[in-house]
Amino acid sequence: MTKPPPTKTTTKAFDACRDQNLTGLAPELDTICAHAIKQRLAYQDFLSYALTIEIDIRHERRRQRRILEAKLPRIKTFDSFDTAANHNISPQTIALLQTGTFIEKSEPVVLLGNSGTGKSHPLIATCLAAAENGKRTRYTTCAQLANELCEAKDDNHLGRVVQKYGRYDLLAIDELGYVHLDQKSAELLFQI
Repeated sequence: MTKPPPTKTTTKAFDACRDQNLTGLAPELDTICAHAIKQRLAYQDFLSYALTIEIDIRHERRRQRRILEAKLPRIKTFDSFDTAANHNISPQTIALLQTGTFIEKSEPVVLLGNSGTGKSHPLIATCLAAAENGKRTRYTTCAQLANELCEAKDDNHLGRVVQKYGRYDLLAIDELGYVHLDQKSAELLFQI
């Protein structure tokens, strides 16, 4: 659809949208109004159409924010996971991780296996799926988390860092057990 030139009315409506924080709707207003006129939408249908667009845009922005917040090292999905390469991860486990029902139940999930057995892929995919479903997620390695906690303790702001991690719906800690942790790091990690 080509954008029609703004009118005095749509300019006022644009300003009103901005004032009301309808920032997704505001740039699309001219196009939406032209569509409403062309389709001869009733006022309530136009309002419903416009608000649905705002909601969709907000949902997409939130999804993108959640994915960035997760700090994933790379994008991995369940669609690209080869279950034939690892027979220890069943389709039921994949479904559990993909739906994230364990998050609502506050159930921990542990993926165990030797190095190179494909644990990181489903872990990252779980974070991505949860983030796309609006959950606050964070991916980190055990070493990164332990280092961050030690630095926070040394800088006297451990409480803030622990609180920050407590706000996530899903905290995915990769490479647990690969790095030897000293007693201080292990105790700090236990707080999380």
